[in-house]
Amino acid sequence: MIKLRLIEIGTDKVQDIELTRVPTIKEKIKIDDIFTFEVTDVLHLTSSSFDAELTVKKSGVNLNQIPGPKFRR
Repeated sequence: MIKLRLIEIGTDKVQDIELTRVPTIKEKIKIDDIFTFEVTDVLHLTSSSFDAELTVKKSGVNLNQIPGPKFRR
């Protein structure tokens, strides 16, 4: 597994994940079957405990997967 650090655009959220490979730019990745992110930048790291740092933007949320009460809009 490859260790990756996600940095979300527009927020200060940082998340550490493991994937089988480093995603490419414009690729969509799904985390915890809830959040989908689009990769906007990939920085490969050599002297870090992480293999790469990804800059991502939130692409969509699957509302059916979020626990809790359901609200209709």
